[in-house]
Amino acid sequence: MKDPTFRQIVGTREYTCSIFNDGAGSRESTWKNTHKLLEKAGFDGIKTGITKNAGPCLATSYRHEDVHLVIIVLRVASLEERWEETQALVEWFMAKTRRRQPSNGFTRIL
Repeated sequence: MKDPTFRQIVGTREYTCSIFNDGAGSRESTWKNTHKLLEKAGFDGIKTGITKNAGPCLATSYRHEDVHLVIIVLRVASLEERWEETQALVEWFMAKTRRRQPSNGFTRIL
């Protein structure tokens, strides 16, 4: 998430562009991001997905004040549960770490 172009792309909710065909004119196409947490404060995207081995998955980025988390959930029970699990992990982390301020200046990594 350090690259601003990448951050902009994965955080885009909807993108429309013209697709030009050689000699056949053009057409407009719209892509909609399925990452539902983009609607919530602090969440700025990454990737949704589902595979046979990993099941419903979500890789997401969350920022709040001096905290930046990258959360990845795999093999959750349902497509919808991806959002709930990710939010629960963020809430758990924030509750556990906000009580103790880092004294060494290092970023916490789970």
